[in-house]
Amino acid sequence: MMHYAIQGFMHTLETVGVPVALALFAYFLGLKAYHHQKEFKLIRKRYLDNTLDLFVAHVENCLSVHRMNWQRGLEILAEFRNAGEMTPLENVTAPIHRIDHANLQIAAAHRLGRLLNGDTTFFAMQQLLVAFVERGACLIQNDLLSAIRKVVDGSIPRQAVPDAVQQYEERLRNLNAEATPYYSLLVEAQNIGMEFEKRRFSMKTLNTFYRHHEVSRAVERARAALQEIMDVMDEKSTESTQ
Repeated sequence: MMHYAIQGFMHTLETVGVPVALALFAYFLGLKAYHHQKEFKLIRKRYLDNTLDLFVAHVENCLSVHRMNWQRGLEILAEFRNAGEMTPLENVTAPIHRIDHANLQIAAAHRLGRLLNGDTTFFAMQQLLVAFVERGACLIQNDLLSAIRKVVDGSIPRQAVPDAVQQYEERLRNLNAEATPYYSLLVEAQNIGMEFEKRRFSMKTLNTFYRHHEVSRAVERARAALQEIMDVMDEKSTESTQ
């Protein structure tokens, strides 16, 4: 290929002269560089801005919703322990935070999977994270706050739930412990994003990204976290059937 390019350039020199040939050569080099840069920007926008960055932002938002709700639950329990039925009713009736289901970034998760040679680890963990945060929100809103609200509004006496604070504190501790593997999802997606930022890809070389050492290690660590989540789910399922 290079041989024919040189031959063509030499023919151009003979036909139009050195100045014109050099100008044409510079033009074609510039055009090639332009197309390479355009391709690079397209890949970066699609797989960094519209995939990795969106995915990381969504995972971070989900974890933030969990942390805010978990903290709210602990604060209400602390207040109820001290004030009992004198706890302000508005404190236990205000809605808690929920995930925006119109912004789940499913397309971004699928593009991330394609970038990783079809690996579905991050998509699976993302879906489990959404379910986990929703389950925690239901525990706090429909269980914990509901029980305390019934005492505060006089529906039931406090003596009817003597160990409520201790029981819910334990459930909240267990809930927060379950969240730990999901932080690996955030960290490893960020690690993959940083590796992507270090390199320039073309459409031809993009399919080799998953082979890079740090990328494959990040995927392996995410798989380990996913397995930890599945083990906890299996354990809870076994306990519920006993």
